[in-house]
Amino acid sequence: MIPVCNVAQRNRAYSSCNGESGLIRPVRLVDSLELRRTPYTYMLLGSEHVLAGNHRPLGFALRCLMPFAQDRHTLVYHERGLRGYVQGWYRLNSADADLVYLASQPFRRGMRQPTDPDVWYRLLEAFVVRMGSRNIERIFAPLASNSPHLEVFRQLGFQSYATRQVWRTLTPDVAEGSSIIVLRPQQRRDPHAIQRLYEAITPATVVRYEGRTSRSWQLPVVARHGVRQRSWVLGRDGRDDILRAALHVWLGPHAAVMSLLIDPAEQRLASSVIRFGMSQLANAHQGVVYLLLPEYHGELHHNLEEIGFEHIGDQRLTVKELTVPLRNPLLRPVIEGTRESVVNPSLSSSVQSEPCI
Repeated sequence: MIPVCNVAQRNRAYSSCNGESGLIRPVRLVDSLELRRTPYTYMLLGSEHVLAGNHRPLGFALRCLMPFAQDRHTLVYHERGLRGYVQGWYRLNSADADLVYLASQPFRRGMRQPTDPDVWYRLLEAFVVRMGSRNIERIFAPLASNSPHLEVFRQLGFQSYATRQVWRTLTPDVAEGSSIIVLRPQQRRDPHAIQRLYEAITPATVVRYEGRTSRSWQLPVVARHGVRQRSWVLGRDGRDDILRAALHVWLGPHAAVMSLLIDPAEQRLASSVIRFGMSQLANAHQGVVYLLLPEYHGELHHNLEEIGFEHIGDQRLTVKELTVPLRNPLLRPVIEGTRESVVNPSLSSSVQSEPCI
């Protein structure tokens, strides 16, 4: 447990002992040498893009320096020999951001240094302020349920709103003779139907914290962060506006990640839907496949075990809601000019001016 007041006191004490205060700034080219080193401590937050991709902190930081890469940020904490890093990016089609990476490098031996929670607290605090200044409304951080750093995030206002299970299989193989139901590829008209399915099966608290809209389900035209997205849907009775299931896949160089939305009344089809996704991956990906199962679909674990997935851990989904300043314009007719109030003296006024002497 790390009370906020104690963190601040330790930071002030450390700064006074060393004669200088810590500095947090955007990444610079000179930081590339330090980023090449293996960090002493680091945490990679397991979102869909991170699990599918192969996150390289140095490459990520170098892209932050490019003028056209405005969708990602790297902040650096440095105080003498100590270095700390936080990295994150914006979500597509929303005013949200994801935390991706936290790391710290040690001091030279024999010197006092703040602990990793101290450094990460200050980095996260600076990242939150920076995102707020860019009109970001929410910052998401999926953490391992047994992470020792949950308290640091809690002190900074990150709220846990849901948990999800992480399942894994080593290859996307489908046993011969298994039942498969055919889904059609997602089309441009489908995000509205996917949003309705999502709102119908997801707890209201989760819907409020995640703040998804129909735009959240639109597929990007090109790969983002080296990860391609694909999606398939299953309509009801031949209708496209009412869906029974939606299957989303993130395909990257490291792994494939699957996520399933299915109507509770159609859960008997869950195994067939997942097998269909595995069959689509068989030609495009030969490697690890993750499936992220939210707690409200927890009863599907028997289906996953039957297919060959194994449960490797749980994630606690946390979010930091930011206050975005809104500036309302004050409109005034310019033709009429400025109207100033004029006080006309009255003979009946009880206020009398005193003579100047």
